[in-house]
Amino acid sequence: MRRRKTTQEITIEEGIDATMEIEEIVAEPVVEISSEDAVEISSEVETGQLFAVKDNGEVVASVYENSAALDELLEYNKSQLEERIKFLLETVADEEEIVAMNIKGTTKYSSWRQYQIQNGLTPTEPPISTRFNFYLLKYPDLTVEEMAVKVYGNLRYSFTPIEML
Repeated sequence: MRRRKTTQEITIEEGIDATMEIEEIVAEPVVEISSEDAVEISSEVETGQLFAVKDNGEVVASVYENSAALDELLEYNKSQLEERIKFLLETVADEEEIVAMNIKGTTKYSSWRQYQIQNGLTPTEPPISTRFNFYLLKYPDLTVEEMAVKVYGNLRYSFTPIEML
């Protein structure tokens, strides 16, 4: 509360004029916020859906949607997923891994060429030369993104919506 000073003129006797200062205690008026001010305030206060952030299954933080922190965590997950997809789609150079992907069961061959020569086959390129093609036989209905998560596990960060209180 604040005080407001007012001046009133009071006539005490005929012919004598005196002035008095009276202090009144006045409640502060309610200030209304214009729509422009409301926009500024809402940008300072985070609003929207709140998410619990889990780092490999353990809750480590909470973030609001459209926040910079959420964007950073999502960007990390995106880069992790892109690395996994790149790894799935690259041509395998390791001869033993190529043999393991193309021949079912255990094998004693050290290269695809050795397998073909020892079995009297015409030299050809191996039918499966990427990890994606290998896992596509096991999981034919999955996209490359779904396969990257299925084969290599969940991404580092996961987000669970928290009901607003």
